[in-house]
Amino acid sequence: MTARPTRIGALVLASTLVLSACSLGSDKDDKKKDKETSGEPTAQGTPDVGDNGMTAWGADLEFGETARVPWAPKQKLKGAVEITVTRVEQVPMKAFEVFKLTDDQKKGSGYYVRATAVNVGNADLGGFALPLWLDDGSDVIYPPVNIPSAFKPCSDRVLPEKFAPGDKAKVCMVFLSGPGQQLRSIALQPAEGIDQIDWTGSLSQPTKPGAKKGKKQKAGKS
Repeated sequence: MTARPTRIGALVLASTLVLSACSLGSDKDDKKKDKETSGEPTAQGTPDVGDNGMTAWGADLEFGETARVPWAPKQKLKGAVEITVTRVEQVPMKAFEVFKLTDDQKKGSGYYVRATAVNVGNADLGGFALPLWLDDGSDVIYPPVNIPSAFKPCSDRVLPEKFAPGDKAKVCMVFLSGPGQQLRSIALQPAEGIDQIDWTGSLSQPTKPGAKKGKKQKAGKS
């Protein structure tokens, strides 16, 4: 899949829950993203790591497979990370009834995306959100919702404050699709001007601690 030219917009869900989306623009140089999610540098600002086992941009992966990529979450901070999307749970919108949603948001689909990350570079990448997006097949791609850490079903959206070389962490991100849309893939795109890496696979139902995992349904590219 090729990189998308986008613009960013933001919608506020109550005072602490923020959802932002990137919509397709007409100018390829006009793409902007949530700095906390995607980082500031352009493709030219990512580290030159050479041929050392990095995953090819544009690769198609299944849930549970790992992508190893260079990542510069802000200018002059260049690192590398292994990211594995381990599980994607489709969540009924009533799970977010404690938050104030717009009518359009209520018509979308909710997901908990669980992933692991390993710092395989030389820089501390602590405190940043992994550059993952929800692709619902429309002309909009969505970053994770900025949700309070007190939301127990899916918290720890960002990496730990200290995420040094060799460290491993688990994260859970909440995503909402556009009205009437469903997940097509989870996309990794840490900088503009590059092809996104896509994860697809079977969706799971959220489970309570100690409960058996629910049935799965297939999600993927159309």
